Amino acid sequence: MRNKLPKIKSLLDKAESELSEFTRTRRFANESQACEKTWVAFTLLCEYKSGKEIRNFATTKKIAKELGLELLFRLCYNLHIIHYEGSPAITDESVIEDVGEAINSIRIILKTFAKTI
Repeated sequence: MRNKLPKIKSLLDKAESELSEFTRTRRFANESQACEKTWVAFTLLCEYKSGKEIRNFATTKKIAKELGLELLFRLCYNLHIIHYEGSPAITDESVIEDVGEAINSIRIILKTFAKTI
């Protein structure tokens, strides 16, 4: 499971890059990619912290609840929905804030968890 850590960090870096590009260009593709990379990073975080492989939405939700990450799950899942069901009309500041909040939360959890292992 330790090999997930570099993947999580890489996804968060890429999400931040996509978000930065989105704020510059307002291209929905960048916003969509920032949202999805954040969701995948969250899913890998759940795998990393639980030591379990996740194959579907229900398992992600269950593990997030076990880990006490329900609120972060909801935030990240909403970002995931934007990626798959969103449209170029969804380009407001709240999405930028949500991606940034999720990225920061995941980074804090990683730092906290790394100190305990």
